[in-house]
Amino acid sequence: MSIIKGSVVRLTTLLACLAISIGAWRETAQWSRANCSRLQAVLEQARFSTNAADAARQLCLTASSQSAGLKAQIDRLRASLKITLPSERLKVENAERSNWESLSRAIAQRNYGAFFRLRNLSLEKRQALIAIQVRQSDEYSDITAALRSENLTQSDPIAREALSQVGAQSAQAERDLLGQADFAALNDYDRSQQARYLVSQWAGGSAVELGEPITAQQGGALLQTIEQASASYQQGGYIDPTEVDWNAVAQAAQGYLSPAQLRFVLTAEPPLPSGGRFQSALYNVAQAAQAAETASTH
Repeated sequence: MSIIKGSVVRLTTLLACLAISIGAWRETAQWSRANCSRLQAVLEQARFSTNAADAARQLCLTASSQSAGLKAQIDRLRASLKITLPSERLKVENAERSNWESLSRAIAQRNYGAFFRLRNLSLEKRQALIAIQVRQSDEYSDITAALRSENLTQSDPIAREALSQVGAQSAQAERDLLGQADFAALNDYDRSQQARYLVSQWAGGSAVELGEPITAQQGGALLQTIEQASASYQQGGYIDPTEVDWNAVAQAAQGYLSPAQLRFVLTAEPPLPSGGRFQSALYNVAQAAQAAETASTH
């Protein structure tokens, strides 16, 4: 029960922030006042202290309709709520956040281990970069949960604004930490993550299934080949396995993969979310056939 209460406290804080930000975004004083009343009622029902309710009430009265002041207002509200949480609820929330951060830290270490080695980053920079990634993941998770509770989607204006702020803050923190050269390399690394997952899966599969492991040199060459065969990547976007020119990959990979390795790469489908190219290709063929059939009847 205490864990549930802790989750409610955190979600209540986020919903309150969301309510104020939506009111500011729509620039409707009446709508904003309704949300202020709702916020105060939620605060009192959740048994927050009088100081917290007063702080929220004052914030509602002084809230501006300009989006430029949105982040500062949200930060002030979050701070006022967290300061006045009962000590027991703080303990529960801190324990939950610690577990979540441990998981996020492990995922970040897995995702960026190769980048650390490639760029020869110091231990201090590695830890700091992981901390940025964990904080970004935590913020995205909180925003997504709040959106779901309000039946909003990420295409909603306030959602785009909130997610954009988190992304911009994280990017600036990474640039300040790494410098421009390593920051640019990090962006390229992120954009090729899907291809990196594929190569990793193929490397393990070829070792187990073929007894012919893909070496680090072969894996690096294959990754570079996929990057070159991805129109999206070449245009500054992320690699999508469904739009890679696999015929070009097959032709280029003949120069560094054995026939058995190449056949494995072209026919083995790693599990989702890394895989999916064959499924997507099947859908594309079916849709094309349906479109041709529809056209022939008119």
